[in-house]
Amino acid sequence: ENKLENLQPFDVLLDQLTKEPEINDFYTSCGTSCFFGEEITFFWDIKHFTKVFFNGVPIATNTKTLKITLNATSSQQYILEVVNGQKVTKKTLKVNVFEKPIIKFSSSSNKLRKGKNEEIELKWEVKHAYQIKLLCKNKPLDKIILITDSLSAKGLIVIKKTSNTMKLRLALYYLKC
Repeated sequence: ENKLENLQPFDVLLDQLTKEPEINDFYTSCGTSCFFGEEITFFWDIKHFTKVFFNGVPIATNTKTLKITLNATSSQQYILEVVNGQKVTKKTLKVNVFEKPIIKFSSSSNKLRKGKNEEIELKWEVKHAYQIKLLCKNKPLDKIILITDSLSAKGLIVIKKTSNTMKLRLALYYLKC
C-alpha cells in the first residue's frame, strides 16, 4: 500500500489529533462477576484515537472486542486506554472472580404415593456459593415457590405428604446458588 496516497491535508490531521479520545462504553460478556477459568469477552466503543492498549499491551486499533480466559483467583481490574496524539483516556473495569459452586443434591425418593404416609428427604452440600436457595417448581401450574433463601452449605429438609402435595402431581425441587 502506498502511504502517500492516503495522506490527508495538514488541517484535517491536526483536527483529528487534537480531539480528546473517548471511551463511550467498556464492559464484559459476564457483567462484573465471572467464574475462575471462564472465557469472557471484553467489548468497547471508542472514538478519536490513534492507539489502543488493554492492560498496558497495545492492540490493533480496528479491534472492538477481546476474549480472554480468567486465570485470576480473585477480583481483577482491567484497563482500557485510548490515545490520540498526546491525549490519553483510560477506563477501568473491575471483574469479581469466583470459584464455580460445587453442588451435591439428592433425594431419598422421587415419588410420594397416594394413600401412603411417606416423606422425602432432600439433602445438599454446596461449596463456593455465597447464597443458597431451595425452590420448588410446580409443574401443572408452572409456578416457582421459594421454600427458603438462607440455607447453610450442608443440610437436609423433609417433605411430607399432605393434601396439598397430592394436588401438585409433579413438583421439581432445586437449589439455586
